[in-house]
Amino acid sequence: MVKEMTIIGAGPAGLTAGINLAKAGYKVVIYEREKDVGKKLNGDFQGLENWTSEEDVLESFKKMNININFPYSPVYSGEIYDSELNKTLIKSKKPVFYSIRRGSFKDTLDTGLKKQAEKEGVKIIYNKNIKNMKKKCIIAIGSQQADGIGIGITFNIKMKDKVIVIFDDNIAPKAYALDADVKAIIIASADSESPEAILDAAKGCPTSAITIIDSSGKQIFPK
Repeated sequence: MVKEMTIIGAGPAGLTAGINLAKAGYKVVIYEREKDVGKKLNGDFQGLENWTSEEDVLESFKKMNININFPYSPVYSGEIYDSELNKTLIKSKKPVFYSIRRGSFKDTLDTGLKKQAEKEGVKIIYNKNIKNMKKKCIIAIGSQQADGIGIGITFNIKMKDKVIVIFDDNIAPKAYALDADVKAIIIASADSESPEAILDAAKGCPTSAITIIDSSGKQIFPK
């Protein structure tokens, strides 16, 4: 008799469970309410946290029968700024985290897990929102309540890759990045926002320390 298991949610948890159950001989069906995996994330970058355990997180993935079939970038250092733009540089001998991309695109964690699940024979049914399941199942739908909502805009610029954290709500009320070498706030502007509106939102940060670029990477403030 073939063992069967139903999973609700085709996120990383649901797909990982499906992969392992399929390897163990189960017939697995995953129901996903969206039309594809990773639809909550539009190509955003995230970090696989790697500083709270001695074991490397990629080794942990392998122990969970997950192949590393998605691109990743190890991050060994970063810059932390307080509200006065005082910089603290952190460094680690092992990666602090691995930068990965999320979403329903090529070379993301989500599509990588999807490919592995499908290879193991897992059936994923999309556009199906299951609210009540009478038989035994695994619920892997994640948190249903957001503590905060962030909107990210991803575009190409000529700056070198770097990781920066700013601890100040007044400095970073909108999307931003920081060029540490010149100690300037780089605010990525949506084309619909005027420089005046962005400067008003960034009250508390010296105007001389602000550079605003549009979505094409063109500097629009100061001119």
